Amino acid sequence: MRTIPFRHDCSEDIRDYKVAVECYREALHEPDSVMIELGSVQYLRPFGLNLLSGMICDLLRNGQEVSLTPPRSEQVQQYLTDQGFYTEFQVGSSGSLKRALKSTSVGLRRLDERDYTYLSAVALWLNKNSQIPLEPVKEMVMVTMPEVINNVFDHSDSPFGCYVCAEAYPKEQRLMLSVMDFGVGFLYRLSSRYPQLNSDAEAIASAVKDGISSKSQKGTPEGVSTS
Repeated sequence: MRTIPFRHDCSEDIRDYKVAVECYREALHEPDSVMIELGSVQYLRPFGLNLLSGMICDLLRNGQEVSLTPPRSEQVQQYLTDQGFYTEFQVGSSGSLKRALKSTSVGLRRLDERDYTYLSAVALWLNKNSQIPLEPVKEMVMVTMPEVINNVFDHSDSPFGCYVCAEAYPKEQRLMLSVMDFGVGFLYRLSSRYPQLNSDAEAIASAVKDGISSKSQKGTPEGVSTS
C-alpha cells in the first residue's frame, strides 16, 4: 500500500504539499491501494481541501482502492464535515473511500417502518434539481410524502415495507421519484367496497378521489392515496 502524507500545516502554499503531490503522482502509475494520511493535520484550508479531493477523485477514477486515515484534530474533522467532504466522499467502516451519490439522485433505501428522515434528502434533491426554493420544497415534501409512506404500512400488507429512490434527468427536464411496495394492491383493497372496479388502473384512479376508501370508521371515510 502506498501512502500520501499530508503535513500538519496545510496552508495555501503549494510547497507544503510537495511530498503529497509526489506520492500521488507515483501512486497513479502503480496498481497498489493508496492510504491518504491526514492523522497529523492540524489545520486545513480551501486549497488543501481541493487538492485532497482532487487526488481522491482521480485515484478512484483510476480504479484504485483508496483509504483515509482521518485527522486526529477535532477542528479539522469538523472543517471537513462543514465543507461537505463527507458528502462528496463516503468513508466505509475500514476507512475506504468512494464517490458519494451524485446530486441528481437520492440513493435506494428500504423503509421497514415509518421513517421520515429520508424525506430531508428528497427535499434537498428536489431543490437542487428544480427552480423551487428549499423551504417550499420542504413543506411540500413533508405534507405529501408521509401520506404515501403511511399508506404503505396502513393498507398494502407489504412483506417488507417499501423501496424509495429518486433520479433527475436534466436532458429530459424530468424528475422521477419512485416508491414501491409488494403489497396486495389497490384493486384487492377496494374491490370489496367497489365491485365495479375491474382493473388495477381503475382502482388507482379511484383511490385518489375524495371519499374513496378501503375502510371507514364510524361512517367517516378514511382516504387512500397512491403509494
